[in-house]
Amino acid sequence: VTSALTEFTLHVGKGTNRVRQRGWQLFVPARRATFVVILVSDEARFGEVRPVFNEIMDSFRLLN
Repeated sequence: VTSALTEFTLHVGKGTNRVRQRGWQLFVPARRATFVVILVSDEARFGEVRPVFNEIMDSFRLLN
């Protein structure tokens, strides 16, 4: 199965409550659907959680 991984940055909230977040989207096409896995963290902690994100992405499998 061919998949696609994108990395993105977004802003959540307004004014002084605005937070910058960073994440990954994994698109995995299957027979009749496309699965999307989305992982998001505060941008300041992204480097810290990236190894966990890698483990999650590496563990994703399509079952028959």
